[in-house]
Order: sequence, then C-alpha cells, then structure tokens
Amino acid sequence: MNKEKLEKLSNDELIKKQKATRTLFGIFIPIILVLIYYTIDEYLTGTPLNMPNITIILCSVGGMLSLLPTMKRIKKELKRRKV
Repeated sequence: MNKEKLEKLSNDELIKKQKATRTLFGIFIPIILVLIYYTIDEYLTGTPLNMPNITIILCSVGGMLSLLPTMKRIKKELKRRKV
C-alpha cells in the first residue's frame, strides 16, 4: 500500500490494517515453525525430505517478509498522526 492511500485512511482503518497485518504474522510464524520442525525431524530420522514442505517454508518466509514494508509504512503513518 503506497503512502497516498495510507494518508487517505482514517485512524480506525489504519489501526484495523495494522491488526490485520499482525494477524498475518501470527499465522505465518507457527506455520513456518511447525514445517521446519517436521523437516528437521525427517532429516534426523533418515527419511527422504519432503520437498513440498521445503517449498511451503520458503514461500511462507517470503510472504512474511513481504509484509514488513507495509507494516513499516503503517507504523510510520500512525506515528506521524500520533495515534
């Protein structure tokens, strides 16, 4: 979301957007941790690695990292408005 769109949003909408972004972080983190746990477990037990799990881990990390710039812009806008 670009700066102009963020400036047009009300304080309540910005806070809702911040909560939604934090919720997505809360969804991504457990998914990543559980999949990493099972991938490490597969590696240590000697079973062949499940490549779709590794792909999902990489995509989840990428999805979570793609939220960081949006979160930063939202925080900056809320700080600017002193909310």
